[in-house]
Amino acid sequence: MRDGKPHALASAAGKASRLRLGAVSVLLTLWGIVAIARCGETAETPDRGARDATSIRMTVVPAGPVSNRTRVEIRVGVENNSTAPRKCDARFYLDRREPALEIGKQTVPVPAHGRALARCWWDTRGKAGKHQLVCRVTAEGRVSERLWPIEVIASDTPGLPFFQGVWIEPFGLLLSCGTARPEETEANVRASVDAMCRLGMDMIVFGYVPGKYTYKPENRIAMLDEVYARYRGFHEGTDKHFWSDLEVWEMDGSQGYGGAYPAAFERVRRQIEIERKYMPVLTAYAWHTYFQDPSCRGNKTDPRAVQLFQAYSAWKKQHERATEGR
Repeated sequence: MRDGKPHALASAAGKASRLRLGAVSVLLTLWGIVAIARCGETAETPDRGARDATSIRMTVVPAGPVSNRTRVEIRVGVENNSTAPRKCDARFYLDRREPALEIGKQTVPVPAHGRALARCWWDTRGKAGKHQLVCRVTAEGRVSERLWPIEVIASDTPGLPFFQGVWIEPFGLLLSCGTARPEETEANVRASVDAMCRLGMDMIVFGYVPGKYTYKPENRIAMLDEVYARYRGFHEGTDKHFWSDLEVWEMDGSQGYGGAYPAAFERVRRQIEIERKYMPVLTAYAWHTYFQDPSCRGNKTDPRAVQLFQAYSAWKKQHERATEGR
């Protein structure tokens, strides 16, 4: 707030909270982790049971692409629009609705005018290629069905060697995109989100993560294998998702816990290679002020952010060309 008036960024964020930001549906609020969104249009087919008393919504975590050394969770929300409770039978398939291709099944009770969650896990081992996950829900003889396309990429680690998600840090967003004109701020936010999607960062987390910092990147990198092996052990057998928020910035300590600046890509690449061994999804923390597409206009640009964006983009394209057809 400036001079008792809401800052333009807050106005644009409020306006954008009901809009499509480029290819992303995301809720913007200036404080806290409030949204994780997926770029692109919904992968779901229209709900064939939408006019019936039972309707369903489907999502997959992670949304894809994924490696052939992990598991994904298929979640289906079932809504009972009738005045009586129902039992709904959910069945999950790979590619086609055939008994031999059934992944799992679950029967869930759904109260009148209520909701319930049906879910199952799919192991991607031996499944490299492009697939379609199918969910079919039957209630009182009525059938609803959803589809979710997903690509499984052959890999020697659980995680793929690139970022699939990115964090929007509120203060970085303010510095990078905020202007005195709400419409210009909104355009800057849209452009930055479009740039994220072009790099395949199709999951966006909006929030702030405080933490303790060593000021010596080599010290932290030396700890990563032990730290993430321990974290992975904590998650094994829990059916909880384990993702990385990989820092793409650093500080030299001259300003205390402040003065953060974009890291060199070689340091980021080393982190990627270590962390992908332990978890299926890597996210970059954070975009604004640390990653900068040179074609995007903004309020403040650090040349090192442009260099990181360009180096990462070139490396990702090179890796994708090298692995085509695997």
